Amino acid sequence: MDHLFTVDKDKAAAVPSTTLVHEGLLEPQHLQEWVIAHPEVLGDDVLVITAEYDRWADAEGAPARDRLDVLALEASGRLVVVELKRGLAKRDVHLQAITYAALVSRFSVDTLAQAHQAFLAGRGQPLSVEECQQRLLEHVGEDWDVELLRRPRLVIVAEGFPKQVTHSVV
Repeated sequence: MDHLFTVDKDKAAAVPSTTLVHEGLLEPQHLQEWVIAHPEVLGDDVLVITAEYDRWADAEGAPARDRLDVLALEASGRLVVVELKRGLAKRDVHLQAITYAALVSRFSVDTLAQAHQAFLAGRGQPLSVEECQQRLLEHVGEDWDVELLRRPRLVIVAEGFPKQVTHSVV
């Protein structure tokens, strides 16, 4: 178990353990916004592309109801699919993340730029799709291997995980 302390000069005091639920913190309003504000928790040099992405469609064009928590892009050009749970994860959370990874693995640079443009516009940062595409290319570099888009990395954040999830992940 990890321990957290506050230190004031020569005195250290243990900070009591708590949960997001106990503190009244919510997944989208608090945890998700914290991850967006601090993308370094997802890895080095990561750019958040979008959050609460729900523009999926099935083969017949019907909209899907799934909502990806956060989608980010590593400087290597690899996507990062982020699934957030403010409490204990359910036994199928990894399958949810795998489903999102399969869906985003079909994305093109244009699709990413459109998602990024909509995300930024919703946050009061209006950029054109072309400007967003340029931002992505600057983040990754001109020699971007788009094959990396087909192999996203998964990050699942939760208070804890059932054995079904940890065994599958390992």
